Amino acid sequence: MPHIAIARFSHEGNSFSPVATDLAAFGSNEWALGAEEAAAAYRGTATEIGGALAFLDLRPDWSAAFLRLAGASPAGPVPRADFEQITTEIVDGLRNGGPWDGVYLSLHGAMVAECLAATETAGVDADVLDLRTLDLHGLDWDAIGKSIKRTNRVLIAEQAARGGSHGARWAAEIQDRYLDWLDAEVVRVSGSEAAPVVSRPLNLAALGDGAKVASALSCLCGGRA
Repeated sequence: MPHIAIARFSHEGNSFSPVATDLAAFGSNEWALGAEEAAAAYRGTATEIGGALAFLDLRPDWSAAFLRLAGASPAGPVPRADFEQITTEIVDGLRNGGPWDGVYLSLHGAMVAECLAATETAGVDADVLDLRTLDLHGLDWDAIGKSIKRTNRVLIAEQAARGGSHGARWAAEIQDRYLDWLDAEVVRVSGSEAAPVVSRPLNLAALGDGAKVASALSCLCGGRA
C-alpha cells in the first residue's frame, strides 16, 4: 500500500504591506493538521489539497498523512519565528513519520523568504521589495526610488527561467528613471535558460534561489555591507 505525506505552506508575501502575516493570520485562513481537518477544510475545493483528497478518494489502497497545512491571504512578510515554526513542523513530520513512498508539498511565495535569508548570508544591508505585480506602470515606483537612493544598487531576483522573466524590462525602466543614483549596473538573478523539468535535481538547478541571490549580492556590493 503506497503511503505518502502531504503538507502545505502558502502565502503571497508583500514587503510593501505593514501588516505582518503571523500565525494568527494563518489560523484564521487555512490551518489544518491530520486527515479529518484536511477533509473538513479542503474537500471539494479547487485547491492543491482538494485535488490530493480527490486523488486519494479514487485510490482506496493508498494512505496519506496530512502534515501541517497552512495558508494565509496576501499581506506582509511572515515573521521569522513563525516561518520557522511552520517549516520545522513540516520537516519534523517528514522525519518522524514514514517511511514514505512519496511526498506532496503545496508551496507558494518562496522567493521573498529566499531573498531575506540571502541578505543575511551576504552580510548586506538591503531593502527587499516584493513588486507584487507584473504591470510595469502599476509598480510602487516611489518605494523603489527611495530604496535606490538609499542603497545605490539594484538586484532583481526571479525564480522563473531567464528567457521568460520580466527582469530585463524592469531593469531597463529602473535605469531610465534612476541612472544618476546607481553606482553599479542592475544585476539580475533568475532561473536558467531552460524551464524547470520533472527531475528534482534539474528543477532545483534551473530555478533562481537564495544561494544565487547571496552570491550576486556579494559581487554587486563588493563586500560593502
